[in-house]
Amino acid sequence: MKKPLSAILLVDDDEISNYITKSLIAEMDLAPELEVVTNGKMALDFLDDHPLLSKGEEGHLLVFLDLNMPIMDGFEFMGEFEKRKWKDKVSVIMLTSSSSPKDLNSAKHYNFLGYLQKPFSQEDIRKLLSGAFI
Repeated sequence: MKKPLSAILLVDDDEISNYITKSLIAEMDLAPELEVVTNGKMALDFLDDHPLLSKGEEGHLLVFLDLNMPIMDGFEFMGEFEKRKWKDKVSVIMLTSSSSPKDLNSAKHYNFLGYLQKPFSQEDIRKLLSGAFI
């Protein structure tokens, strides 16, 4: 069953990666809202305050999450995310430039929708979201 996407949140501290990823996602027109934050703490604050989650509105939110960030990295974010009551209304895709087996092994402990290795294409995003959202 396809879920309607209400918003997409890009969480990455790299300005160039954000520009490229935001452009790719915006061209695909997947959701009416596309926001960018630069660390996991800002992402949790955004999600806590988003009407979809705070007011129980209909829809689904998709997060593209980088692993290596200051303040709160992707794994720390996931640890906090999985404690939230609204996690069933949010799907998380891990973004990584790391090919470290340690990172990929650590990712198995969390409920990621999937992962994308940087750099990635619109086709990579489509394959990952196929069936669930597009």
